Amino acid sequence: MEAFKQLFKSKIAAVESTIPEIALRQGWDDYVSFAAARPRIYAAMMGRLLEGAHIEAADQSYQALAQNIQRVADEGKLAVSVQSAADLVWASANTASWLYVTAQIRKAPPPQPNVVDLIRESVMQIILIQKPDADSK
Repeated sequence: MEAFKQLFKSKIAAVESTIPEIALRQGWDDYVSFAAARPRIYAAMMGRLLEGAHIEAADQSYQALAQNIQRVADEGKLAVSVQSAADLVWASANTASWLYVTAQIRKAPPPQPNVVDLIRESVMQIILIQKPDADSK
């Protein structure tokens, strides 16, 4: 499907940080931004997947996520397994994306940026090893 190719090309073209944790957040933001800008296309893409379509660009997008998470794990900063982290990040990005898709149905405006940030950061707190605060020493 062309929309998935557009999403994957935009993710490849995005300049991501060389710091794995930052790159993971950037990838999450890029994915959700795509859905925010094109909620109907995003819904159609997900519908195709739910119907059982095999879309190579969707596989590539997920593999890029898994690679970002593996880089975080390689630095010893992952608090859960790579697979668990990938599931949580994937689920949270799709959850945030569906807020844009369903805004009209809910007769609500698109989600506030702080809501989207809270979804992302809640998952990051779960999957990343938290640094102790200087005050807690």
